[in-house]
Amino acid sequence: KLRKERNLTQKKIAEDLGISQPSYRQWESGARKPSGETLEKFADYFDVTTDFLLGRDSTQKTDLDKFVDELERRYDDIINLSFMNSDFFDFCIVIEEIALNSLRVTLGKKMNNKIVEDYSSVGHKRQLYLSSFESQIENKAIKASNIPNLKETILEQELKIASQYFK
Repeated sequence: KLRKERNLTQKKIAEDLGISQPSYRQWESGARKPSGETLEKFADYFDVTTDFLLGRDSTQKTDLDKFVDELERRYDDIINLSFMNSDFFDFCIVIEEIALNSLRVTLGKKMNNKIVEDYSSVGHKRQLYLSSFESQIENKAIKASNIPNLKETILEQELKIASQYFK
């Protein structure tokens, strides 16, 4: 179903995943079951959970869920880039850039200049929600990854900011 929804051929998926087309055909038809490792490859490829593929969960991730996953995946970049400078304002800019890139990945072709301008114009919101962390962010002795609740706050607040683009 996922393959057909995305207008992909069995050959294309087999090539992309580095598996043989006959094996893929047998898995898709139900003649054989893929290994757990292969099932994980399919889940990553189609951006769904293994439970979804196994029929245990009928819900696919929403674009908003994908945005948060992408931003969370890039969180280490926020920490590494900001730690080089340890300036509150620059930290806010790093978050904006990484969140914007996460938005680009998630929205794909739906991303446009208006969204970029709009998303970039909410820097004041970022500074507000991070203000309680400012002294810790600027303290060179503390890594941002060690600041309690910082990651959760960033993910929660960026989700609120970005949610308007997924309606």
